[in-house]
Amino acid sequence: LVQQFFKLQKEMGTSGLTTDFFELKILPVDELVTGQKGKYYAVYLKDATKSERFQFVGGRYVIDDFKTRFNQSLSQFVRGVLAVVAAGADYELYVRGGSSSTPFSVKRELVPGHLYRKITFLPKNGEGTFANSPAPARSVPNEYKNDDLPFLRAAFLQDIVSGFFPLKQPAILESSVSTSSNAGEQYAEILLFVDW
Repeated sequence: LVQQFFKLQKEMGTSGLTTDFFELKILPVDELVTGQKGKYYAVYLKDATKSERFQFVGGRYVIDDFKTRFNQSLSQFVRGVLAVVAAGADYELYVRGGSSSTPFSVKRELVPGHLYRKITFLPKNGEGTFANSPAPARSVPNEYKNDDLPFLRAAFLQDIVSGFFPLKQPAILESSVSTSSNAGEQYAEILLFVDW
């Protein structure tokens, strides 16, 4: 495990890490969350059959239609990165969601089994970082709207990651609707902080 840790540290320290199942990109900041200085990585889970990043269907925050492939990629990330990092470094997990600016016209109700009515998150600071203590919880109505989607997607990802890696629940970072109508904005991502 010690050898795995140092090998992973070397790979991730220079250029991130890319596999068929996930991609870790080094973020160009050393303090995304106030008081936590170190390396930050955006983790993009990929569909190995298509070699592309998972995206949510417009207007939805649950991934039932590709859950098996998503779980496979998440499992590879947990075993190949998180389990190794957790054995040798201080680390934190965060999640955030996104949504395109295109509103959806169909009324959408919260999904049974994934009823995230109160979502706790770390708010953005004025300096472009996130606070290290949560804002008052965001209330989500049963019929949610486009501006609720980024938070719902982040809460869903938080839930899924916690099921695969119960050692540390990710905190949700304040999430927002993009100004773009690009379908590529329909995402939720993991952010990994490592103090190495």
